[in-house]
Amino acid sequence: MKFFQDGDVKDLIYSNCRDNGYLTETKVVIEELWSRICSLNLLGDNKIKFINDAKDNFTGAVWQLQLTDVLNKRHKLKEPKEFGPDIIIQTGSKDITIECVASNKSGKNKIEGISGQPIILDEEKLMLRILESISQKKVKYTAWLENGKIDQDSPFIIGIDTSAIPDGDVIGLPETNLIEKVLFSIGKHVFKVNLQSGEIAKEFEERREIIKNSGNSVETALFENDEYSFISGIIWNNTNIITDYSLTGSRFIFYRNPKARNPVQIKILDKEK
Repeated sequence: MKFFQDGDVKDLIYSNCRDNGYLTETKVVIEELWSRICSLNLLGDNKIKFINDAKDNFTGAVWQLQLTDVLNKRHKLKEPKEFGPDIIIQTGSKDITIECVASNKSGKNKIEGISGQPIILDEEKLMLRILESISQKKVKYTAWLENGKIDQDSPFIIGIDTSAIPDGDVIGLPETNLIEKVLFSIGKHVFKVNLQSGEIAKEFEERREIIKNSGNSVETALFENDEYSFISGIIWNNTNIITDYSLTGSRFIFYRNPKARNPVQIKILDKEK
């Protein structure tokens, strides 16, 4: 069974890869990636369901395939359970489970844009999209604990792809990026001026929540919050496979949670923080 199937799809990127000749190289890479993961039995969901999901959320499906492929080159992976976490790294002690998610500009915290005009960056709106994705995985994690899909003493990682969020990598640069503002209490840039010397220092405000238009607050600084100690770490990717299909994982970053109740004891990726 091929990854790209005929029929109507909701996701424009899926249909462009399938139908447009200028993306032939990308299509070939994805088909080979799909075939490789399937042949190794590293796909938890059944193939038909996975492809149907990909027709609705291409970025999320391909992100899972990418991360599985990269980690399989570095670690020994186990066949995941159906309707459980996407990836399982086998270690000498407790297995490490990984669940993938791709944040995009839709969802409850939709990023609005005006047709024909560029989207204006709203830092907090972009953060809310990622926080929404993590919140969904928190619900899944609780359900998996209850039905025995995962062990409460095993490390749990969330792999987040934000390549579909407009300019998610430029927020706060050069000192930080969007995912770091979600995980830690890093607020907006502020400038402090020493009136005597004239020196200007650039710092970050502290931020631990976002106040929505409704008046409700959403917590940030997840890695400084005991409530999120169930997350052992976050693997972050912000590169779309359409522009970079090398499958090296060189741009993936692993963030360790300093408050994790089940910390990861091995090196997951080359880039770690």
